[in-house]
Amino acid sequence: MKISNPSHEGNCARLKRRKVSSAVCWTVKPLLGDRGFTLLELIMVCLVLLILVTIAVPGFKKYQDTAKNSRAATEVRMLETAIVNYYNDRGFYPASLGDIGYGTLLDPWGHAYEYIPSGGHLHYVSEVNDDFDLWSDGADGTSSKSLAVDVDDIVRFNNGAYVGIAGGYYAP
Repeated sequence: MKISNPSHEGNCARLKRRKVSSAVCWTVKPLLGDRGFTLLELIMVCLVLLILVTIAVPGFKKYQDTAKNSRAATEVRMLETAIVNYYNDRGFYPASLGDIGYGTLLDPWGHAYEYIPSGGHLHYVSEVNDDFDLWSDGADGTSSKSLAVDVDDIVRFNNGAYVGIAGGYYAP
């Protein structure tokens, strides 16, 4: 290992003439010289980063979907509580979500929540609510006309005993 720095040799010579210790001028020169990364090394780093991103993105997408489903289920429960409180105060269900102050509430996908005051309109294997129907159309923003709900919808079933993704509900 060489202990000198050519860029500071002029300064070191000047300091030696002044009788200053030359230890001040010493630097450690790398064994391989002053070269940077090779093209191959940069390509390898980019390849490793690409592999890590490819692994991470699907997991992150799944986490986002789970978080949105949980938020929608929580908001359906909140709306359910507000609707039941309205019923307990007045003796009848509100005509719309606007009557309880949530007419502009949007689900995590940017769609309005669906509400029908009298139950029996949602069908998923069988009628699922006697009191009222409440759901989010889910990620696709639509509900099937044949079943009234898609498997990706966030629904309130069995008069509130189940709130969650419709595909996870099994009718009794």
